[in-house]
Amino acid sequence: MPRTIPSTKLALVRALSAKADVSQTRIEIILDALAEFAYAGAAASPRGFSIPGIGRLSVIRRKARRAFNPSTGRAMKVPARDALSFRFSEKAKSAILGNLENPPRPAKAAKTPSDALAKQKQDRKKR
Repeated sequence: MPRTIPSTKLALVRALSAKADVSQTRIEIILDALAEFAYAGAAASPRGFSIPGIGRLSVIRRKARRAFNPSTGRAMKVPARDALSFRFSEKAKSAILGNLENPPRPAKAAKTPSDALAKQKQDRKKR
């Protein structure tokens, strides 16, 4: 039997059902309950909701900040807000990426739009 990775909820339910020898209906109920627990746990606890061996879902607070409209170059205020964060566990990282002792170095970053904004700021200061 070729090994395929489920990419939809239905495929995941079928794969888990076959592996655990449990009905697809029960597997779907378990997955829905896990999602509900994760949503409630992330919202209720400052540490978030942890799925052992996979990672932690949590709510983080983003500070208010100033940003620049790239079209006009005008500064604008971005209000503080809550955002979702997911942090993978070390077990998941090592299972997916392999050896974490010597991770590959990232390639040098190309110039980004933020570099262009920084240059625009410098040009404005010179005027």
